[in-house]
Amino acid sequence: MPFRPGGSHEKEILDLGYEVSQVEDGRVTFIGDAEAICRANIFLRTTERVLLKVGSFHAETFEDLFQGTRAIPWEEYLPKDAKFWVAKASSIRVSFSARLTSSPS
Repeated sequence: MPFRPGGSHEKEILDLGYEVSQVEDGRVTFIGDAEAICRANIFLRTTERVLLKVGSFHAETFEDLFQGTRAIPWEEYLPKDAKFWVAKASSIRVSFSARLTSSPS
């Protein structure tokens, strides 16, 4: 059987009844509701984690990153008193990455 990016992950998502919207670099993206998130966390056996994409934006500076992050409607995903912080951020010229972690409650 030839190698397919997403291979067994993609098949498991399709078997759950969801449509795969993108396969890239070992990541399989699908669109679903709150029930889909629960079902994916319970029934996907070949995935390491299920991530919820809450927004996207282009950022070339840390200020762009801050403003883009601030513009996400966090109140739809987190309770009012929730805390999260940037655990790691780095910059190389105009490329940067940040890892956000949630506060253990």
